[in-house]
Amino acid sequence: MAPLSFHIRHEVTPDRCSEVFAAIAEGHPYQHVLQSARQETRLRQLGLITAQELSAEGQALVRLCRQKPALWGDLLHYLHYTRWTSCDPTVHGFSWLYRQFTNLLWQSTQTLVNDTFLKPTVGALIGIVEAEPAFTNAIGKQTRAGAVSLSTSSLVGTLNWLAALQPPMLTEHSFVRRFFCAPELTYWPSAGSLRSVEARLALICCFHLSGERRFVCSACSILQRWIG
Repeated sequence: MAPLSFHIRHEVTPDRCSEVFAAIAEGHPYQHVLQSARQETRLRQLGLITAQELSAEGQALVRLCRQKPALWGDLLHYLHYTRWTSCDPTVHGFSWLYRQFTNLLWQSTQTLVNDTFLKPTVGALIGIVEAEPAFTNAIGKQTRAGAVSLSTSSLVGTLNWLAALQPPMLTEHSFVRRFFCAPELTYWPSAGSLRSVEARLALICCFHLSGERRFVCSACSILQRWIG
């Protein structure tokens, strides 16, 4: 059984993952990419590659990004946000933390993202993890230290991906909700490219149910009043 981890590696970045992903899609070597093994691991965690080839989700991503390369950051952000599922809560803990941190930023509306913000946020997130019923029995048994281990490095790992969004929502050192997002974020999962039924239903129902609407707004990081 793999250990439960909420760490989001800061050395895994959108540009490096994109280079590894493109190389796998074309059947080319990618070991020249800095820390290529860790980029590959993240792509596997997101369900984009299996063995040494693209998964069905990965192939869908290739088709979309060939038509519109700027989608890479938004779609990978969405995959990071939705990969965790309550059906298998001890898998993809990094995605759960990514979602919680993104939610905290989104709820703040606008905030200065610096050490003064990040350091207490680590403590707040540890508290959220410990209070999550899905992890009650797993923290002591499946974490390497027998306790939740987080640092600002994991939050920087999230910020790397948020910085890749178009339009941006990180301006210099500030987080600001954006007013719109790529329309592909609303139709790609509903077309079946994601395995997460929860994520798919959230998007299909986002125009009708307030809870799901908040989920989609947070995932896309846009202002809620612009949906529905």
